[in-house]
Amino acid sequence: MGVNKERTVRIHHSRVLRFMGRELPHNEAADNNYWGASELEHPLDEIRRYAVTCENIAQLVYQANLITLKMGNIGADLAYGSDRRRQAVEQMIEQQNRLRTSYGVQIMSAEDSMENHPYHFGGMAEIKESLMMDVAGAAEMPATMLFGRSPQGMNATGEADIRNYYDKIDQQRERILRPALEKLLPVMAMCCWGFVPEDMRISFEPAMTIGPAESSRISKEEAEQISLLYEKGIITREEARAELTGNGRKTGRWGHLA
Repeated sequence: MGVNKERTVRIHHSRVLRFMGRELPHNEAADNNYWGASELEHPLDEIRRYAVTCENIAQLVYQANLITLKMGNIGADLAYGSDRRRQAVEQMIEQQNRLRTSYGVQIMSAEDSMENHPYHFGGMAEIKESLMMDVAGAAEMPATMLFGRSPQGMNATGEADIRNYYDKIDQQRERILRPALEKLLPVMAMCCWGFVPEDMRISFEPAMTIGPAESSRISKEEAEQISLLYEKGIITREEARAELTGNGRKTGRWGHLA
């Protein structure tokens, strides 16, 4: 029986698509074999803090109304008394709980006393709110989208935060995804068709859809700019048509020109 020996295959860097993740300082990147940081690494600590805080707040609900019962030598009976004495104390407390009425009447000896210590949750909402903002900031997502909550404050819609988030996605697609696709798609075209189409273009659908009013405004402004460039002879008729078609992917217009 033959023994399979491990082989080292050298692949040229132009044949590899590496998605590095978050960029790291040079020394940390060298320690990480020149890979970036995981996207989950940044918000992970904040998510853990948020989860622990929510759990602790939930535990406080059970202690929102703490009742203390003062009885003679109960401490000595429990610590130094016999098993029979401790059982008697436990049975007595159990009987008191059973005899408590729905009107809040507690039956006890004249020598005993009971105190009620309510707990107020002031500031808990602010702490949770702050941790939610920390998680959203670390994840680089709007809190309205990440937690499914309504925007806070008067006249707040959250539209600006969501727009910034989608703009960041569009930028990352251009900066990270487009260079990778520009290497990959020609290879796939050669494998499928045996040639690379000269008019092959990569375009991304906008991450955020726009309303009819804004779509009309953008279409009008871009059409005027393209028309001006065509009238001045800077671009040809075919180039103007291509620009209108490309811009129409954002607004849903001029699609019939393709």
